Amino acid sequence: ACSGCTPSCPPAAAARLARQGIALPVHWLTAPARGLASRLTGLAVAILIYVIILTYGVRITIGVGEEKASRVVEVLLTTLRPVQLLAGKVIGMGILAVAQIAVLVATYLVLGYAAGSRAVRGASTGVVLAAGMWLILGYAFYCTAYAAAGSLITRQAGAYNASLPLQIPLILAYVLAFTVLYAPSVNWFYHLLAFVPFTAPVAMPVLVAVGAAPAWQQGLSAVITIAATVAIARLAGSIYGRAILRTGSRLRLRQVLRSAW
Repeated sequence: ACSGCTPSCPPAAAARLARQGIALPVHWLTAPARGLASRLTGLAVAILIYVIILTYGVRITIGVGEEKASRVVEVLLTTLRPVQLLAGKVIGMGILAVAQIAVLVATYLVLGYAAGSRAVRGASTGVVLAAGMWLILGYAFYCTAYAAAGSLITRQAGAYNASLPLQIPLILAYVLAFTVLYAPSVNWFYHLLAFVPFTAPVAMPVLVAVGAAPAWQQGLSAVITIAATVAIARLAGSIYGRAILRTGSRLRLRQVLRSAW
């Protein structure tokens, strides 16, 4: 019997096998919900959101602490309310951040298209749009809290210690993003992080990049984050107003909150 298409196989036997047909097992490969280009875009936006929020958040904390230490804030508060001063600092720094990001992204796109970069031409538009929305929401949520943290310190050296508790959730979502982007499926824990305001700015764009976040989940997470931003802005304004003029030893958050009651 002929065992295959070898030189010893008679032509007649080969023809007979060809007429009868040979059933070969077929194993289908399941394609991922999103391709490599979308996942690489998700990785890029996760890094960008993480770096921007962290960088400008710490800058705001340092700036508020510097104004407090130099007593410049006492002069400013003669004409402005604490909440107005807080909002102006966050919005002003946010405009600067958006302008810098716009210049950076525009330069990257122009040079990428001019050089024919596959990374630029293959970028997922949906992921980029989701990242833009979450960058704004994440900045608004975090930077008001960073400003409140700055009002608790008495010198610039304490800015990083004061802002550390705010950085931990963001770092968690950022580190886990690498495993999610290259995993065949997304675990429930990362889905949960996408609905927590402290981790959603990084987690939700990553889920969009891997095709694991339908539109209703994105909308629900955005609504939760907006509501949390309003609440954290009110709390931050209260902390800022009570702590910004206090000097001496470093204030504890519990001290400031207790004085409100």
